[in-house]
Amino acid sequence: MLVPTRIRRVLVEVGMVPIYEHQATADQVLGYLGARGYSLVSLYPSARLADGRLTWCDALFRAA
Repeated sequence: MLVPTRIRRVLVEVGMVPIYEHQATADQVLGYLGARGYSLVSLYPSARLADGRLTWCDALFRAA
């Protein structure tokens, strides 16, 4: 179902630091969606650690 002609936009939560076992990395998510014809539009920061590092964010992709 994840085909750019059917689904024009994808909003997904992307982890920047490992929290869960077997969690996909940000690079894996970008690669997966990129290989299916989607390009990154923007990142929306959602949570940070006490030292300021981003823990996760929402990523918006669009059909290329």
